[in-house]
Amino acid sequence: MNTPLIDVGHGWSSDPDAAIAGRQAAREALAGVRHHAPALVSVSASGYSDPAALLAAIRAGLDAPEVPLIGATAAGEYRNGRCPRGVQVTILASPHLRAHASLGRHVAQDWARAVDTATGDGAIAPYFSNHPAHWRELTRRGSCVFGMVFSPTPSRHVPSRGFHILDALKTRSQWQIPFVGGAAEHVFVNDAVADDAVAVAVVETELRFGIGLSHGFCATAHELEVTAVDQSEIVSLDHRPALDVFAECTGHATEHLRDRHLTLST
Repeated sequence: MNTPLIDVGHGWSSDPDAAIAGRQAAREALAGVRHHAPALVSVSASGYSDPAALLAAIRAGLDAPEVPLIGATAAGEYRNGRCPRGVQVTILASPHLRAHASLGRHVAQDWARAVDTATGDGAIAPYFSNHPAHWRELTRRGSCVFGMVFSPTPSRHVPSRGFHILDALKTRSQWQIPFVGGAAEHVFVNDAVADDAVAVAVVETELRFGIGLSHGFCATAHELEVTAVDQSEIVSLDHRPALDVFAECTGHATEHLRDRHLTLST
């Protein structure tokens, strides 16, 4: 029988005890890896008050402290349907994957410096060195790269820097890396848990890969024209204040939405 080029193991637990849940999910994921050593571990968790204990249990369950790990807390996970509370661990295992993960802290204080830290650390740095020679060498070897990034969620007092962070990562990598990811309250990188931080991972591979997208929103009958913007912020719709128009379309009072997260509030 031919050996597969890649193993993908995934595990899930909804045990309320973070230590138990982490070990259960890690061991279930590891059981699905039969042919190759793990190359990257991805974690998504929701509903746990002690993410550090959860991460420590996952690491213990994997018994592979050297394997790069990236992940984040979330509002829920998907495993053959939506799971509102629990932890999901996914393992990519293949000799054709070379992964690196890094962390940049204090995004609210200085997001650019956080990106500098995350992209200037050790083995991940060459992918963001802005040197064409690096990418020519990868092309010569028949390698491509994809990335994962998690940035802090916006708050009432601190806007999201996700757009700026992603743009900086793409620019520094000469737009050679397609990224997936999102925003999170806490991020996981290797053995660290952090808030107000950006987590970055890159995976170099000779295997073919693709990226799919689903935004989770539903189309409505409303058709609106964006008539003014401030960088990535919509200022007006149909030549009227954007918040007023959005409130009308969603059936809410403008004052109810002011200074609030629109998606979560509607």
